[in-house]
Amino acid sequence: MTIVFVNHLLDTPTISIAWEDGRLPYWDRPGRAYELEHLAGLRTSRGMMFARNLDELVSSCSSYLTDPSADADGREELQQRYLYRLDGKATVLLVAEVEAVLL
Repeated sequence: MTIVFVNHLLDTPTISIAWEDGRLPYWDRPGRAYELEHLAGLRTSRGMMFARNLDELVSSCSSYLTDPSADADGREELQQRYLYRLDGKATVLLVAEVEAVLL
């Protein structure tokens, strides 16, 4: 997911792989990740495309190569929602969150 957020920070089109590979255990399938609470909001966002199979991946790549500005408004929304604190103090914020939970 770090790549997704770096791409949004740099306003780069992003395609999330959400394969439904039946050979893998249910929760190990890439598509299942977007059912988890911390990623579910991304699945319904307007900031990226999702590829559930090879045809969708090719189509998404073609769309973004044709128009890299597609989904730019959605990327901006995701950036404002998740990346609004870019002050270089991620470690300090993380320690504060852990302390708040433990103390």
